[in-house]
Amino acid sequence: MIHLYVIEDHESIIVSGLKRMFYSSRDGIEVVGSSKSVEDTIKYARPENFDIFILDLWLETRTPLQDLRSLKQVFPNKHVMIYTSETAVAWKIRMFEEGALAFITKTADRAEIKTAIQYVAEGRAFYPINVEDSNYRKALITIDSQEQILSPIQMEIINMLANGYSHQEIADIIGKSRSGLENILKDLRKKFNAKNNTELVAKVNKLS
Repeated sequence: MIHLYVIEDHESIIVSGLKRMFYSSRDGIEVVGSSKSVEDTIKYARPENFDIFILDLWLETRTPLQDLRSLKQVFPNKHVMIYTSETAVAWKIRMFEEGALAFITKTADRAEIKTAIQYVAEGRAFYPINVEDSNYRKALITIDSQEQILSPIQMEIINMLANGYSHQEIADIIGKSRSGLENILKDLRKKFNAKNNTELVAKVNKLS
């Protein structure tokens, strides 16, 4: 039996959904506890009562990186599965780097969610994309007859710019300072001979 502890600010909705999705007698999966924040989890969760955490990426209290790090510090022997509406590839990479063993979106089907839970309970990583190496995917783009390779983080930065994310939001997501992000953007604009970020996005989208 795999016992789940769910951390979700929409606690009642998500817990009810997981309970309807999985039955202990049929699936060997059971929700045994829940909280709306990591702070409450640290106060009330008892390690002997559950096997893994199901953690929403965006809670109301702190940032995802702070939440995951706090859980790993207080419960070092408990594995974490991210269950979220977030689809940005950069977050999948960051959560994997920080020790989460799975990253599943709330649109995933029951079979995928169940497989992820089983993997995490066994201490194995389950990601819909391969992030064993954070350089798992590179974009190959031809610029002026020369091939340019963009890292997944660079591609995700451009995607987030295209989707209206602010510089501070992007910096927080990729785990960089604001100045660090500005340096990345400066290098990208130079590489693509773009005058500004709008032109950068347009050129990459046209070439990719």
